[in-house]
Formats: sequence, structure tokens, C-alpha cells
Amino acid sequence: MSANLSVKAHGCLDDLLQLDMSQLSPKTLQIVSIFANRLAGPPIGYTVYGLFTVDGSSVLTIIGTLLTYAVIILQLTPGDIAPAVANTTTTSFLNASTY
Repeated sequence: MSANLSVKAHGCLDDLLQLDMSQLSPKTLQIVSIFANRLAGPPIGYTVYGLFTVDGSSVLTIIGTLLTYAVIILQLTPGDIAPAVANTTTTSFLNASTY
């Protein structure tokens, strides 16, 4: 939801720029210009402690980081199969080298 907020907030800029502004009063033209500058400026949406705005790319980055962390943790946790395979390989190598 918050990822779509930024996209939808900036989405009306194209429509706004296609308006015929020759028919607008100077005051309305000034308001439209200020609004267009705000839309063209920094991203609009929810921020995380003011560091970055939550959008689609930041959500994908966070998910990718968490998945990478989970894979690394799973690889580093001791399991039942890994030591048995390592001992078998080492024993086989030692037996082969003694002949």
C-alpha cells in the first residue's frame, strides 16, 4: 500500500502538464505551477525516519536483503548431515592416501 502511494501521488503530473494553461487566471496558474513543482520534486509518500521514501524499489530491496540474510543464516547453522558428510569425505581421503 505505501509503495503505491508514491507512484499514485506523482502519477497525475503528466495529466497536469497536458492541461491548456492559457485559459487560467494568473492566480490559478501560480497555484498549478507550485503544485506541479511539488510533484516533480522529491518523492511523496511514507518515509522511514526521514531517511528514504517507501516505494516499490525500497520494498524489493528490503525483501531481498531479508532473504539473503535468511539464506546465510541457514548455511551457517550446524546441521546433522553436514558433519557426517565432512567426516566421510575426510576418512575416504585419508584411506586413499595410505595405499
